[in-house]
Amino acid sequence: MLVSTTATAAAPDFYWEAPARLSRGVGAYPQALRTAGRVVAIWQENIATTERGSAWLSLASYGADGGVARRDRFAGPFVYSGDAPVLFSVAADGNGTMVVAVSSGELSISIYRSKDGGVSFEAPVVIETLEAGVAPRIFTKTGGGWYLFVTRSQVFSRPQAGAAGSATYESLSIFYSRSEDGSSWSAFSPFVGGEVGLDPNFLPTAASTDGADIVVFQTLSGGDRPSYQLYSTTTTDGGATWSAPRRVTDFIDPVQGARRAAADFDNQRPHLALVGGSLWLTWERRLLSGPAQIYAARLGLDGATIPGSPERVTLGQGNCSEPRIFSIGGAGSSVEAEEPAISWFDDRRGGSRVYAAFRAGTLWNERDLSGRSQGDGAFGRAVYAKNGLYAFWQTGRGATSSVIGMIPDTTARAPDVSGADFEPGAPSRRSRANVRWAVPPDSSGILGFSYLWSRDPAAEPPKTAMILETQTRAAFDADADGDWYFTIRAQDYAGNWSP
Repeated sequence: MLVSTTATAAAPDFYWEAPARLSRGVGAYPQALRTAGRVVAIWQENIATTERGSAWLSLASYGADGGVARRDRFAGPFVYSGDAPVLFSVAADGNGTMVVAVSSGELSISIYRSKDGGVSFEAPVVIETLEAGVAPRIFTKTGGGWYLFVTRSQVFSRPQAGAAGSATYESLSIFYSRSEDGSSWSAFSPFVGGEVGLDPNFLPTAASTDGADIVVFQTLSGGDRPSYQLYSTTTTDGGATWSAPRRVTDFIDPVQGARRAAADFDNQRPHLALVGGSLWLTWERRLLSGPAQIYAARLGLDGATIPGSPERVTLGQGNCSEPRIFSIGGAGSSVEAEEPAISWFDDRRGGSRVYAAFRAGTLWNERDLSGRSQGDGAFGRAVYAKNGLYAFWQTGRGATSSVIGMIPDTTARAPDVSGADFEPGAPSRRSRANVRWAVPPDSSGILGFSYLWSRDPAAEPPKTAMILETQTRAAFDADADGDWYFTIRAQDYAGNWSP
């Protein structure tokens, strides 16, 4: 088992059903969250033509009882050009409301709200925009309500060396809108001022804690060696005003300590989340000449990196992409019991596979999530619930891509039983019966069996393993006339008992 230090730590024990395909057509870009007591996976279904394509959104919503509700193509079609981009974003407010934001047109964004974990949706709210924007990203804000971010062109100004005036130019930049209820939205405003000089800027990620909202975003810093850097900004008034952006990737690297300049590293694709009462940030980081690795750090309420907290999660194997923070241990337990975990995908084995690292103390312990299925894995997402860990990812690319789901193992099948020397249900003169059974298939493996030989047709064997799965035969005395009954149940390594 791989860890990020020389010590070892135990990874959480998770057991899953066999991975299953969720998308019925071409599926891509899964996202997942927990809301309204359910775990919801949403993905994009794309149909491409020569110049334009159409996309729909579909979902699978898993209840605590193990049942699943599907909503195939609950939103769409939405038209796109070229390769299919990510058209949607999803967030939940912790009070049972889930909101999906999707680019529904060149000048429109549609908001879909659900209060039952995606089983049903209200009529969409359509936000009309004056200028085209891409990559909508939606987040909750402290005290209730939502932020919606898009990326579009913005006019910047920069002083000219040896000239009295400033040069103006256009560059990609983040714009945002606010809503208290998800229905009424403010006009889009620039998130980063045109005079700040942090252009282009994009890929915002946000989290809330203690009355403050913190946003981290990516920008391309200039200079002799342009590099991607991450900046943060905060608000305590619901987004009316924001603090001046501050760089969060200017720390001394814990692994590459000899490279002390921030510009020696590229930092991309940040993801911020509140876990265990702390703000955790994860992102891709690489030396300008090396493969990207997954890093993590904690931020303070001012958006600054907490000294000593940055750490490299991965071990330098392969090129790593798309990290996502999620919490372990917080489903129904105290916030303090939560520990951070991170999912990502990398190509250490040639094709890409999805991994997760679980933190215990100061250690990160890896598990291969997508390795149980055939094909590659990318865009991994994981959600922890009381009954275990749900994992989702994309396999394949373009017209051959599909979305795979792997849910907690909560069932076990009963063994098939037969008489070795008698016909079940038929009279017999024998005073001894030999019974045999088959080990049922199980994704987690069968641990053992419990059985009962009695005169009572309603009697059930105890839920205590009596024999291991290697024993599949037993003999019993039938020392009295009349009916005798043999019942058996199996227990798998996930702890499930068969009926």
